[in-house]
Amino acid sequence: MAPENKQIIQQVEFYFSDANIVRDEYLKKVIQANEGWVPLSVINSFSKIKTFSKTIDQLEEILKESEKLKVVEGKIQRVTPPPSFDEHKGDEKTLIIKNFPSEYTLEDVQNVLSPFSARIARIAMRKDALKEFKGSVFVEMNEKDDMEILLDAKILVDMPVDEENSSNSPAKKAKIQLEVSTAEEYFAKKKEAKKEEKEKKKQEVQKVVIDSFKNKIFKFTAERAEQKEADEKTEVSKEVSEEEISAIKISDIKAALGQGVAFVDVPSRHIRMKQDTEEISPVEINTLKLSFNKLSDEEVVAYCDGLSLTKGRTLYKPRRKQRG
Repeated sequence: MAPENKQIIQQVEFYFSDANIVRDEYLKKVIQANEGWVPLSVINSFSKIKTFSKTIDQLEEILKESEKLKVVEGKIQRVTPPPSFDEHKGDEKTLIIKNFPSEYTLEDVQNVLSPFSARIARIAMRKDALKEFKGSVFVEMNEKDDMEILLDAKILVDMPVDEENSSNSPAKKAKIQLEVSTAEEYFAKKKEAKKEEKEKKKQEVQKVVIDSFKNKIFKFTAERAEQKEADEKTEVSKEVSEEEISAIKISDIKAALGQGVAFVDVPSRHIRMKQDTEEISPVEINTLKLSFNKLSDEEVVAYCDGLSLTKGRTLYKPRRKQRG
């Protein structure tokens, strides 16, 4: 068999392999729409096959040599039924291999892993946003048991030589061992690292916001205001009930304190000022007198522990709806 024909067969067999067919959304749709068959015109339109510049008839004759594919009147399908698209568990038998030189091509990677090629279903190079090779690949094995062979293997690759800095005298090329781990382990570590980074950023933002709250948060207490002479005949309890405090309108507090108020939390009896404030004079609202005590730095931190961080560096505290 001509080397070119062998390359064509291997490439098309890969398109129909278990590892690729479950991931190739376009090919899946074509297969499902044609009862398992794919027109050769579709295969011939794929970029890697187009490079061979074959006609449909030539492609059909070449692919008839494949033991894994069946070709009939301009269409092709697998000899064996494809795996269930819904039940494929390729991730469970996938490894990630790191430390390849960034200059490597897919062919270079395949050459390094050639001793294990019979056990490998698919190799996917990982690339960055600029489509540059990141030095690592995902390798899906034919069977889950095959993973142990690669996990236990010691695979060395030559490091690229800097020709400008290399001496004229012959020297041994430096080698580096490939790092092999399961994809499941890799994604679990990546997920945990992402979670930790997110929590770290959240804490950093919280610290900035909490620091900005210091010297601005006050807790108020309520007591009965002194009765006017006309009301002295009506005896009123000096104790202030929770219902009375809850009935205080946020708008009344803001009106009494002026434009400097940023936030009012009636249920927990806290207010936050827009600017650093040393003290707030007592105010009377209806029959109540509100007095304000500034929180210490430690008390501000404790109070903010009960707050939730939202977008835009905003902290809010759930509370029942207030009138006004």
